[in-house]
Amino acid sequence: MAVRNRTSKKARQKSVAQAKREAAQDRFLAVFAECGCVSRAVEAAGVGRQTHYDWIDADEGYRARFEDAKEVAVDALEFEARRRAVDGVQEPVGWYKGVAGGTVTRYSDTLLIFLLKGWRPGRYRDRVELSGNVAVPVSAAIAERLGVGGGEE
Repeated sequence: MAVRNRTSKKARQKSVAQAKREAAQDRFLAVFAECGCVSRAVEAAGVGRQTHYDWIDADEGYRARFEDAKEVAVDALEFEARRRAVDGVQEPVGWYKGVAGGTVTRYSDTLLIFLLKGWRPGRYRDRVELSGNVAVPVSAAIAERLGVGGGEE
């Protein structure tokens, strides 16, 4: 009977530790999804930064949940970038004695460019063209097959 109680006690301790770990993981992931910042998330979860990386290495389920939280965080950033690029933001103008006289809508062309490059890289990516003569060492056998002289041995 005593052995059974010890086993039950160990099982209870393990399940309590597991429940605490899962609660900390849930807190971390909720905060991370909102802010995208590991430092804030570990602080909110009450764990060390390395603990989060240990969870990623050891727990495939946690790793998948973290990737999902990362997608949520990036989606929020992308939404905000699009809002600033397309809808613009109101900025106060015409200051007189510390009071704004009105507002003007400012748009971000830079954010718009990044969004286009991200969504349609084939059309909007940076293009690089190289030109000029480049000397490339070619073996004698390859040079002979190409019908050019000067192959290196």
